[in-house]
Amino acid sequence: MFFLTRLIGFLIFFQICDLRAQEVQIVVPQQYEKNIKGKDISVKEKFYSYPFLSENVDLKDFQQKYPSLALPDSFKIKLPNLEGILDTMLLLGFVKDHTTDPGLFVLLVVGNYNSPEVSFFIDANVDQNYLNDGAPTIVQAGAAPIYVQLHPAGKKPRELGLSVPERPNLIKLKLQELKQDYKARMDNKLSLGFALGAGTGKLIYQYHNIDLGFPTWYNVSLVEKDLRLSLSYNFHRFGVGVNANYSNLYYYTSYLNIRFDNPRGLRTGVLTERNIDRHARNRLQFGVSAAFRIFLSQFIELQPIFTYGRSSNFPKDYFLDTRPNKEVVYKLSPNPFLEYGIQMEFTTGAQRAFFLNIIRNQLRWRPDNFLEDLNFSNLKIKHLSWKFTLGYRFGL
Repeated sequence: MFFLTRLIGFLIFFQICDLRAQEVQIVVPQQYEKNIKGKDISVKEKFYSYPFLSENVDLKDFQQKYPSLALPDSFKIKLPNLEGILDTMLLLGFVKDHTTDPGLFVLLVVGNYNSPEVSFFIDANVDQNYLNDGAPTIVQAGAAPIYVQLHPAGKKPRELGLSVPERPNLIKLKLQELKQDYKARMDNKLSLGFALGAGTGKLIYQYHNIDLGFPTWYNVSLVEKDLRLSLSYNFHRFGVGVNANYSNLYYYTSYLNIRFDNPRGLRTGVLTERNIDRHARNRLQFGVSAAFRIFLSQFIELQPIFTYGRSSNFPKDYFLDTRPNKEVVYKLSPNPFLEYGIQMEFTTGAQRAFFLNIIRNQLRWRPDNFLEDLNFSNLKIKHLSWKFTLGYRFGL
């Protein structure tokens, strides 16, 4: 696509090119015997751009643009100093001096072609030797044209205006593209999403041991890795959906603290058992979700999100005590969970978005017949974790 700009003076328009020749428009003053004042006498000439390969310039493709002219298959040029120059291109074309003939053949060596600061090497005397023409003409993108003179031997001088269109800001182009796409947001659409994440949390429980007359309390830390799939329907202001979340769990550093009466004194003692239990390593949660959509801009939205569902552990056993001859095992049946958090969603295209969220997960962790062999009261259990996920979703 051509980068367009306003014609001020005599301009060169060019585009980022691939291995094929691309048309480039050059506007030059039309040559007349007498200057016509007060009128625009500039004309547009077609130039073609080719990637620079070597000092031997191949004209086979260029010959096809002018089949009626006797052009050589190639010719050799003496290159300028190209040290530190990138993206070098060749611009080939004719600058007419009369309407009945093709005009003056011109070759421009252009360096740093795709940058905001372009170097034009001008063969001022049109002898294919760039070593005797001095430093390149540096043209800033978006700046006013810079005029150069060509002095071919035995012919009238020519003047060219060189300018580079202002380079578009890629972020601005993307935003304009999204603004023009009325389907960019997922309104009244079904969408599929997936996310990866990690989390951390704790499991804590405590109870009063009636036989001992003192409390017993327990805590363990956990980390998790999550994979989530979701299917949702998005209305303009809210969304509903279903999701499945797989978690790989690692519980570590558990402490079981048992307070007891110290017969040797007035103070009580505390027996601490470390890492004697074992938890499930995998969890699968299925839930239904609801979210409110708060639009911060055309492409960013904030979503308070709530999920309720059922949680299953694998394997389905909790080992309260793994020590030989003291093993105590409880079954873990599916239990409900509740999640709520904040999701930030960023539209990236038509019905496409990526999102970040922070979620608080509260699980009703209660093994079957837990502590049934003990005489206790006031059992309190809290299983809480925080999850951080990054995901992507798209409309169906």
